[in-house]
Amino acid sequence: MDATHLDDIAAHRRIGGIAALRKCFAALKSMSQPHRYEVVDPKVQIHGDIGILTFRYEPCATDGTALTRWKASSAYRRVAGEWRIVHAHWSMVKEAP
Repeated sequence: MDATHLDDIAAHRRIGGIAALRKCFAALKSMSQPHRYEVVDPKVQIHGDIGILTFRYEPCATDGTALTRWKASSAYRRVAGEWRIVHAHWSMVKEAP
């Protein structure tokens, strides 16, 4: 099964395929500093064999300093009784004007 991903740092253009996604996530992991996080306001919507997860990701450094907040959505498909991710999109939370 194919999967795609977009974000504001490493994937400005759609990344597709498991091998490309693993390479992208390895690069993101190397850019990340140790931190704690909270998943805020998660919501799951199920539509037959499709599931959509939305949430906010609010990290802070180990010393408590706030880091860039994110909003995310992921789409999943049920295949042979198991949920498989087919798309994820992460965007930085921008302050309202």
